[in-house]
Amino acid sequence: PALRWQNGRYLRGTPSSLTQDALYSGWAAGASSEEEISCGRGRVSTTVTQVGAERMFGLGAGDAGQSYGDIEYAFYLRSDNQLGIYENGADRGVVGTYAVDDVLTVAIDAPAVEYLKNGTVVYTSAVDALLIEDWRLDTSFNAAGSTLSGLSLVDDDAGGDATCGASAYWAAPVGGLVAKGDSLKKVSGSGSAYDAGAVSATTLAGDGYVSFVAPENTTIRAIGLSVGDTNTDYTDIDYAIYLSGSTIYVYENGAVGRSFGTYQPGDDFAIVRQGGKVRYLHRGVGFYTSAKAPPAGAMLVDTSFYSVGARLSEVALRDCVAGDALCEAALHWQNGQQLAGTPTSLALLPGGGGWGTGASSEEVVSCGHGRVTVVATETTTRRMVGLGVGDAG
Repeated sequence: PALRWQNGRYLRGTPSSLTQDALYSGWAAGASSEEEISCGRGRVSTTVTQVGAERMFGLGAGDAGQSYGDIEYAFYLRSDNQLGIYENGADRGVVGTYAVDDVLTVAIDAPAVEYLKNGTVVYTSAVDALLIEDWRLDTSFNAAGSTLSGLSLVDDDAGGDATCGASAYWAAPVGGLVAKGDSLKKVSGSGSAYDAGAVSATTLAGDGYVSFVAPENTTIRAIGLSVGDTNTDYTDIDYAIYLSGSTIYVYENGAVGRSFGTYQPGDDFAIVRQGGKVRYLHRGVGFYTSAKAPPAGAMLVDTSFYSVGARLSEVALRDCVAGDALCEAALHWQNGQQLAGTPTSLALLPGGGGWGTGASSEEVVSCGHGRVTVVATETTTRRMVGLGVGDAG
């Protein structure tokens, strides 16, 4: 299908091609398509008709400018005919060369993104693409007369459910909140009020948990488990992880309000109700156990959004079942700081260190007869493990 261009600068074109004007250079020229991939499944392509000129094209979420740094997943057609990959301005390296008549494609099946040359995958991104975003064909040019031809966008879900099946996950999002599948994003409303939120379409009858991914760390939002839902404020959530910028907080109906370290974009979290306790986990490591016993009845996922642009993705509400590591942990970690882990391992997160990181087990040696054991898997770092009475820090 023909494309309608938007945010064009220093270009001339047709519905399937763009050429940089002769008077301008320096990655100041570019445009993106109005057409979009709505549910994270589709592809954008170009057919090479020119060599020896610098330009980029690929998938962009939004379009904040004409520079290549605004393209989330881009092919880089270099002036020396080398073919590179750039993602949000980060150089991922060279994946080969290009020639006239080559077909270059960036394909998305969220969260996966692949780069193809003539139908063959030449690079798979290590950065997850978000279902919640509207993905457009985005371009940037750095050479007068440089051209991209045969431009196309295919949305594999065109004409289908624009919410990507959100009704299976969410009940009536309010306040400028958009739901796509298991993800939420505040796109409008106040930027200084907790005026947007949604609750899950299903409930947790017994032991189980809510898990989610924080795809960015610049906004304010909260998510957790609640018995009911009376408003969109975070104080209405019975057990909440509250993310403010890069800082992690816990709030329980507005109480507690303690900070528990920081997180990075893409980090995963969980709130687990099990055995009469509620545990909060970051990257698989427990960092707080509530002093408030949870109710035995049904609970749902409750959310509160403050900042426009705030997002939550991969939200899941699951019952505890046999084999689930979150529910059948060999060790339950507590007081974790700057760590990622499993029920039998711990690893320092980037940015941590200086003996300010650690965790302890909830499990204890109760009568003075027992042991703790560790297998050392590397010999290049410093760490300690042993027996502790209590855990003050």
